[in-house]
Amino acid sequence: MRVHYRQLAFRSEACNSRGYNDAAMEILYAARMGFCYGVRNAYEQAMALAEQALSRASSAAKPATPVYLLGDIVHNAEVVARIEAAGIHQVKNPDEITEPHARVLIRTHGCRREDIELLTMRRHEVVDLTCEVVLSVRQKAMKLEQRHPAVVVLGKKRHPEVVGLVSWLRNPFVVSDDSDIAVIPDYPSVGAVSQTTFARELRQELVGLLRERFPLVEALDTICRHTERNQQTSVDLARQCDKILVIGDQHSSNSRQLYEVVRRANARAHFLSRPEQVESSWFPESGAGQWENLKVGLTAGASTPDWIVSGIARRVRELAGDAGASAEIDGAGQSESPQALASDRQGKNRVHGKDGI
Repeated sequence: MRVHYRQLAFRSEACNSRGYNDAAMEILYAARMGFCYGVRNAYEQAMALAEQALSRASSAAKPATPVYLLGDIVHNAEVVARIEAAGIHQVKNPDEITEPHARVLIRTHGCRREDIELLTMRRHEVVDLTCEVVLSVRQKAMKLEQRHPAVVVLGKKRHPEVVGLVSWLRNPFVVSDDSDIAVIPDYPSVGAVSQTTFARELRQELVGLLRERFPLVEALDTICRHTERNQQTSVDLARQCDKILVIGDQHSSNSRQLYEVVRRANARAHFLSRPEQVESSWFPESGAGQWENLKVGLTAGASTPDWIVSGIARRVRELAGDAGASAEIDGAGQSESPQALASDRQGKNRVHGKDGI
């Protein structure tokens, strides 16, 4: 069975089939999927810093400077495993770091203000890999509290991004549903921001309830545009496919949300994290005529790396009876599909030394 790949740039114009044989099964990719810039930058910078530490230790013939990561760099077990294999030690709080003058990486979700202060007080080198979008939300929220007696954060209470954000504010209130609004005191006004991956429909509902509750509400739209574009192109793809696979870690908020959005557009959607989770029962038997004209879509959450997408595409090819499906993926983890999964990889670390932020 021949398998064709097609990346669809879903816009108003019709997609060009590029002359593919309609009798062959196609694997189609959402125009926006996988690692966003913030996640890709954090992952690549972390791996580069780990390699740098080992290289310096080798040339100086002394132990490498310990490199720590405060929390999961992203919500993806496969990415975390690669980070740990590179020699980066993951910790949950600064007290777990016993070596003096260690290098500590801050996850893409950010961290609590008190963690940064404690690390700098102990003279560790802090490398801030917090996503630029998350940092922007923090800055906007801090400006809002200069104009309002309280700032409402719309998001999940235990999500690390929200936990980190509220630590930088004087009088924050986290609102996950309508019941949380009732406990906020009767202020003359409030400011409001959202977790970057919060559902837009829920945000709109909660902002409406805030406006009913308070005389003045200054609500800023801080939902990540990448998340929204990813969802929109994935929905467009879902409507074009017979089946669609949504790839992401079970603990990834944006991946789970992406799946729910896609499933509303195509009931034949499946959520999975690894290639071995692709079930043969989702597809016709190998070599069966039902594979002809079958369109299988692939999309992925912002914390899903290229190599997992490639592995799942290869597994689908195996089920279709493609003899070339066992080809190995490039060692750098690039996708074997023609889709441009890699995004702009430029960007610099924000490094905080002993003098603090």
